[in-house]
Amino acid sequence: MSFTVHQELPGWWWNDALLVRDQALLHKVKKLEDDARQDRRQWMITKAVDSAQRKVRRACARLTRMRLNALQARRQLVSNMFDHGRGILDVGRAVLALVRRQADDPRQELYLREILYYQAVAMEWADGHSMWS
Repeated sequence: MSFTVHQELPGWWWNDALLVRDQALLHKVKKLEDDARQDRRQWMITKAVDSAQRKVRRACARLTRMRLNALQARRQLVSNMFDHGRGILDVGRAVLALVRRQADDPRQELYLREILYYQAVAMEWADGHSMWS
């Protein structure tokens, strides 16, 4: 009796005894693959949250440095004006003008927006973490 390609018996991989024997191994491999995918998702979430938190800290540091520099500039202005014999009213007006100029600095708003944005990103990823867990 001769078989054509479509009429041949199934190969050795279709042996029912082998399939039953390897079923536990198949489940183990699938579980390992699922665990690896979950670990990868967890790793990605952790890295994204860490990155966002680093950017928040960096923006906070820039904002703090800018505020400290502004305070130092005010102190320096007051000291210089009193050293040059200026009166209290002149010094007060000059400090007020400097404070208003510093308040209008666009970098301050930029850093504040950056902080808020990356805090939102970190919270979004943290919420995603609970969804993927």
